[in-house]
Amino acid sequence: MARRATTPLPYCERGVAPRRRGPEVLREDDVRSRLSNVNADPSRDPDWTDAPSGDVAGVAGLATVAEPPIDLGLVLAGVSAGISVQDATGRLLYVNDVAAEMSGFASPEQMLAATPSERLGRFELLDEAGLPFDPANLPGRRVLHGETPEPTLIGFRLLPDGVERWSLLHATAGVLPDGRTVAISTFHDVTPRIESERRIRDRERRFREMAEERRRAEDRLDSVLRHMPVGVILVDAQERRLLFANDAARRLPHLRLRVGEPLRYLGNEGFRQDGSRLAEDDWPLRRAMRGESVSNEVLTIENEAGVRRSYAMSAGPMRDRSGRVDLIIETVTDITDRVIAEEQERFLANASEVLGSSLDYEQTVQAVADLAVPRFADWCIVQLGDEEGLSRRMAVAHRDPAKLALAMELSASYPPDPDAATGPAAIFRTGQSEYVADIPPEAVDAAARDDRHRDMLRALTLRSYVSVPLTASGRIVGVLTLVSGESGRRFEPADVAFAENLAGRAAAAIENARLFREGVRFKRLLDATSDAVLLLDADGSRVVYANQSAAQQVGRAPDDVQGWSLDDHLDVDDAATIHAAVEALASGSAEARTETVRLRRSSGDQIPVEIRLQLVTLAAEPPRILAVARDRRERIAVEETLRRLAAAEHARAAELNAVIRAMGEGVFVCDGAGRIILANPAAEDVFPEVRESTYADILAELDDPDGQAPGLGRAGGAVELRARRGDERWIELSTWPVGADEPEDLREETIVVLRDVTEARQRQAVRDTFIGVLSHELRTPVTTIYAGAKVLSRPSDLTDDTRQEIFGDIVVESERLHRLVEDVVAMTRFQDEGGDAGAEPVLLQRLLPVVIGSEEGRWPGVHFRLIVPPGLPTIIADPTYVEQVVRNLLSNAAKYGGGGTVGVAVEAAPGEVLVRILDDGPGFPPDETDRLFELFFRSAGTSRAASGAGIGLFVCARLIRAMGGRIWAVNRPEGGAEFGFALRVMDEDS
Repeated sequence: MARRATTPLPYCERGVAPRRRGPEVLREDDVRSRLSNVNADPSRDPDWTDAPSGDVAGVAGLATVAEPPIDLGLVLAGVSAGISVQDATGRLLYVNDVAAEMSGFASPEQMLAATPSERLGRFELLDEAGLPFDPANLPGRRVLHGETPEPTLIGFRLLPDGVERWSLLHATAGVLPDGRTVAISTFHDVTPRIESERRIRDRERRFREMAEERRRAEDRLDSVLRHMPVGVILVDAQERRLLFANDAARRLPHLRLRVGEPLRYLGNEGFRQDGSRLAEDDWPLRRAMRGESVSNEVLTIENEAGVRRSYAMSAGPMRDRSGRVDLIIETVTDITDRVIAEEQERFLANASEVLGSSLDYEQTVQAVADLAVPRFADWCIVQLGDEEGLSRRMAVAHRDPAKLALAMELSASYPPDPDAATGPAAIFRTGQSEYVADIPPEAVDAAARDDRHRDMLRALTLRSYVSVPLTASGRIVGVLTLVSGESGRRFEPADVAFAENLAGRAAAAIENARLFREGVRFKRLLDATSDAVLLLDADGSRVVYANQSAAQQVGRAPDDVQGWSLDDHLDVDDAATIHAAVEALASGSAEARTETVRLRRSSGDQIPVEIRLQLVTLAAEPPRILAVARDRRERIAVEETLRRLAAAEHARAAELNAVIRAMGEGVFVCDGAGRIILANPAAEDVFPEVRESTYADILAELDDPDGQAPGLGRAGGAVELRARRGDERWIELSTWPVGADEPEDLREETIVVLRDVTEARQRQAVRDTFIGVLSHELRTPVTTIYAGAKVLSRPSDLTDDTRQEIFGDIVVESERLHRLVEDVVAMTRFQDEGGDAGAEPVLLQRLLPVVIGSEEGRWPGVHFRLIVPPGLPTIIADPTYVEQVVRNLLSNAAKYGGGGTVGVAVEAAPGEVLVRILDDGPGFPPDETDRLFELFFRSAGTSRAASGAGIGLFVCARLIRAMGGRIWAVNRPEGGAEFGFALRVMDEDS
């Protein structure tokens, strides 16, 4: 833009007109030096001495004595650098056009008129990095604070268009004549230089990014090449040196790869797929050096040990700018497993064809062994087995007849252990394959049973083996073993799967041969049976197969039966019956049907037959109807004879059944297994709460600690055993085999007779008790009475006191004798617990004091205490029996209660009156509670304290229950025992 020639230095103070002063005299060389420095190099700004604020003469009125004064404003306006003058308060004293333009103002006047905030709002300050720059760090402000800043590069981003301008700022301090310090700043526009440097830096950055991207791409390519599963080789075509080989290539067993050396195949020979040998110049690498491209050529390389592996090789030349072959890239993939798998697939396909060509059992087994030798193994052994294990019969294949004979001799002389943990016998048991990659010589020696056995095993030169089960239809039929010997081949894990595949096909072929043989045998059996066997279409219309008996039943030749219709030999109704049965089978509503029809023979006569029809589904065959027809003529005659015999036997059985049902004893009939097959009503009433189904159930209801119960199948008993449940019951058990004249192993059924002998035993017990009482308990009172009577009957000088004592003894023993007799009589009278022994009204409040009073005389050392509440109701009982019960209980309490106090407590309860006899004795063991009222029972803890017959409590229980009451015995919490009974209250309406 045009520079203004006359731009005065305005005052910084706004609204104040500039004042003119006369020019001051300065040295001319000083002025010229400063102006030349400002205009020539903005980095060397001079120190300016400005005039005071508003004093233009101090800055612009420069003159010499000899020459006219110079307009300094005009001079500064023509300087190419921006110049500004600022005092310590921050006011601008002067700016030239360049400074105003760089700051975004149209003119210096406009910039001087703006406030500091307006000036800073026109632009953003940036540092060299493009970040915001703090205005406080401007060089002009720093010199005002006494600093000497270095030149500073500052950017001005003009707002709002965002245009950036870059300046190199210099600032120096000056002092005006009035002593004020000002900052003189120069702005040198370096925007073109900054933009150029930016472009250079951008190009450098892009170059660095491109280099980094190329490096990363090379690293990725190197990583991809190194980790590719395919071997990658890079060879210098001119020097024939290896430049690169990835990890997959280095792992190839038939190549030696060293960077910087020639690529070598270790002297190994190569073969094409057709088996032809590869010449030196035919290798893909050599052909690529000649400029050829080779793609996926399959070659087989054999090392010096004879181990072969197959590879897919590709090679291609890489040319330089002159077209010369510079580099060779070759890829190598080990495809040995794939080639072996393809070869095995072809072998298995051929094996299936060979195995399926014969249905002869032995020929098929030998064919399996011959297939694998020598292509996949040096030895192949096939052993078959059955439910009893592997048989010694086997098929063996080897290309050397001498070794084959050795193997057969070894098997005959040293048969394998059928219980061995490994080997064919174990595989046949478990179905698990075995694989040994290397058979060490020491393992062979360890398996030898003697020196001859060891020598024979060593002669076989065993190296590796695979042994797998032959499985057909989920059933192990044998074991297939492949062995490597003199060839040195080492079986791999993949060979196990191949052997199992071969074994599966061989097992299927063996199973087919076996099924064919069994089918022939089955057909012979069908032809030999007397029943007609027919195989019909699914609709039952045509005969697909018929055995010899079927042809004989219809009167046709065997060859004429197949293909004819069954309807031709049935009348209309029978044909409809057969078709209805076939439809039921086809719909699934029935699994089998049996129909009786009349079959019309070719001669015209009819025979009754029973036909059983069943739907069968054979493998790879449509559904068929299997019909088995049986001639019923002989059966009908036999049934008629049996019917007559059965009628006679039925009549006899009815008579026998009536007799058995009328018997009072329980009768069971058990079969040989102990199951009850017959029981009369009396037998079912022996144990009414149990449903017996076996003889063991009957014995479970009886207590037989000594094992006296007789067994089934022999005559035994009679044995009396106590019943386990309920009150005391005794059952007499006896057995009698049906057909006692037959040998024991022919006695299928046994009659078991049960008879309840409880009542008879009780009668016998009463008799025995009575005899015991007569022989023991009655002896003492009778002896006392007899002796006393004899003494009193003889004339003597006895005193009255002695006579009175003898009379007392006679009275006491007479009462004792009387009570024993009463107990025995009551026991014999009330042998069961039912009945009604008394229906008289009884007042216990009157009866009990009398009984207690009489007992007090018998037991002078015992204190009896009676508690009777007022208003006690009348009971229904027999007073004599009530008195007998009370006497027995009081006597029992006095005898065993410790000789202290015996309490008698009476209380009324709803519908009954309770009487409790309480003593202070030791009580009784809790486990004896249920047995205290049994006949002859005496507690072990009290039997030594006093004598007794063991019938008193038993008689009490019988009498109370006979009178419709109840009786009990419990231990008292505070000590002692309580024996009590309850009797019914008399109905007031009675």
